[in-house]
Amino acid sequence: MINVQVFDISGLKEEQIYVSDQNKEEVKKYFFEKDRLRFLSGRALIKKLNPSPYYKGKNGKPYFKDGPYFNLSYSENKVVLVSCWDFECGIDIEFINQMTSSFLKNIFSDNELNEINKTNRSLLKLMYWVKKEAVLKTCGVGLISNMKDIDCIGSVVNFYKKDYYLKQVAIDEYFCFVCTPLQDVILNIDTVNMSELFKKIM
Repeated sequence: MINVQVFDISGLKEEQIYVSDQNKEEVKKYFFEKDRLRFLSGRALIKKLNPSPYYKGKNGKPYFKDGPYFNLSYSENKVVLVSCWDFECGIDIEFINQMTSSFLKNIFSDNELNEINKTNRSLLKLMYWVKKEAVLKTCGVGLISNMKDIDCIGSVVNFYKKDYYLKQVAIDEYFCFVCTPLQDVILNIDTVNMSELFKKIM
């Protein structure tokens, strides 16, 4: 089973949050309050998942030595965490707004461009981008030079000679996709109150 936790930072203020000395130093890197809240939210939900220290792999993907596998993403007011004990997983989320047409043409495959040209270009571009990000985050390879190699029209993506499977997480006003190396996985989606989360673990 794949667990997905969805957190909404709407209405959350920094003064409501106890911040550890370690996080106080890191949060200074973020100029805007919303960026700081998303950072602290991500740290909080990772700590809730496993209070042990986590590490970063070759391309920056975080991991626990004793599990589970996990991945984090955020956009606008949402912070999402996917986790699984049995295999790697990735997640990406993006807020749907009017500024979705600025993607570079060379990140899309020919099949994707054909579909984009048939219908709502902005929405399809954003959806394909979120799918590509979820695949890359599952593999832990970071952004690649030729994004066209990841053809995300359907729910199955062949990348590095291996199939990956995409499932959409239904969140109003957002595109959110989970990627796994196994088909027919069950998503367990949990919405958590952020202020309660911070009271308990930060």
